[in-house]
Amino acid sequence: MGETILTVIAAVLAVFGLYCLCRLISALIFSPSCIAAAVIVSGEDDAENLSENLGQAATALFRTRTKKIIVIIPESLMYGCMGEHGELYDEYREIIENYGAEWIIGSGGRNLIGKEDRKQKS
Repeated sequence: MGETILTVIAAVLAVFGLYCLCRLISALIFSPSCIAAAVIVSGEDDAENLSENLGQAATALFRTRTKKIIVIIPESLMYGCMGEHGELYDEYREIIENYGAEWIIGSGGRNLIGKEDRKQKS
């Protein structure tokens, strides 16, 4: 009796594992090239941890090496914290370039984070 139950559980787990493997392979092969990983810098803490955040984005499960990482920096951080006059400070530029990422100035990273947090709480 116990052996039968273990066999059934093993079979269910094997089918589930095969399903997950098929989903992973199809996501890696058939995902559109316009989808990219993004790192949203929403404050000075995120700016200080930029290298760590980019490292995590670079090793994300569904990200292939051909897909870029986009760093979104709010305008408020471009006045003294991360850059001046629309140009990044060299230390941040080097970090971003080391990961082969691109950066853009967004309008308020906090708003993007806030929307995500509200969805998770609902």
